[in-house]
Amino acid sequence: MNISGLYRAKLWIYVLGITVWEVYNVLSLTAISDPFQQNFLWIRWIGLCVVCVSTLLLANVHVDLLRQVIFLILASVVLYFNVFVNKEYIWVDIFIITLTSIGLNIDDVFRYFWKSSLIIYGAIVCSSIVGIIQNQITYGAGRTRNNFGFTWSTFNSHELLTILCMAVWCYGKKLNWLVLLIINVLNVFLFIKTDTKAPFILILVTSLCVIFLKIKDVKVTNNKLFKGIFSIAPTFLTVLMVFLSTNFDKFSWLNKLLSNRLYLGNQALIKYPINFKGNTLNFVSFNSLISSYFTIDSSFLRYLLNFGLISTTIVLFGMFLVLRKIYSTGSAFKILAVTIIIVNGFSDPWLLNLGYNPFILFLSTYLIEPMNYRKLGENKIENNSVSRYLQ
Repeated sequence: MNISGLYRAKLWIYVLGITVWEVYNVLSLTAISDPFQQNFLWIRWIGLCVVCVSTLLLANVHVDLLRQVIFLILASVVLYFNVFVNKEYIWVDIFIITLTSIGLNIDDVFRYFWKSSLIIYGAIVCSSIVGIIQNQITYGAGRTRNNFGFTWSTFNSHELLTILCMAVWCYGKKLNWLVLLIINVLNVFLFIKTDTKAPFILILVTSLCVIFLKIKDVKVTNNKLFKGIFSIAPTFLTVLMVFLSTNFDKFSWLNKLLSNRLYLGNQALIKYPINFKGNTLNFVSFNSLISSYFTIDSSFLRYLLNFGLISTTIVLFGMFLVLRKIYSTGSAFKILAVTIIIVNGFSDPWLLNLGYNPFILFLSTYLIEPMNYRKLGENKIENNSVSRYLQ
């Protein structure tokens, strides 16, 4: 089998594996999550095994040995705190799925993954509408919210935002107007049914930015200042959320705008002080006779309190490297897609969920030797082969 054939085979096997894994990841968020997690863990293991099989077809890829050693050391530290200390086993999945994506053009993965994600979530919503899965409706504070088969009403809206960002990443200026229209129709439908504001607004903003970029050709300059600001955005937002939560009483207007997130963040900092190893977080989804509602919606604050300073520092460093490489693509569309995902993570907890932020996979490109790395700009490269990704 030639290199082009090996690449296509690896891509299809990997996409199959990550899709199977995503089925489990999505179903674990549904109304049937408890029995499903107990009785159907085999779906998760099948997905992980399939992506591992794809590594057998690692064709003509040269990995920077020093970078891989550093990556494995840092990843081991993160896994120690996240998995062994704080018992969040999903990080094993993230590590495996990211590492096995080496040698693939991430554009190719996303080109299939956004479609499969749309099908998976669409199947859950349709199943809830016809009564196969329970569609719980919650009432409160003047809001009527449909869960559409999930345990919380916001899951569909956040995933639709992710799907849009993947499509923007893959197609850029060539993004089909019909796809953009369909996503926005679904966005309005979900907003009416779930009353989820943040992703609704972000999808509208993203769509308007895409329209602007499709009409006007915007060049991204390799300016060190802009590149630096973009790269440290997650670190800045982490520090900002800690500061705002600590001083929530001075930002009452912002706390109200963010639906009391700063107050809840303040309570979290009191209950779970920042330390090196992290804390076991306990949330209360609804008010009860014993405890009032409590959660940490910010991905940045939640990660810091859950996994501690050491793991947070390593992950923020990884984000720094990834964002620098993404900025270096020179694609305004790719920068837009990732920026929206990061902004969404500021006030919602999905930034480091691989299903909601598949851009984590881009970390694997850092392990490729620079001489073999091809910048993922807007240039069209014929033939679906390794040459798309490697020089």
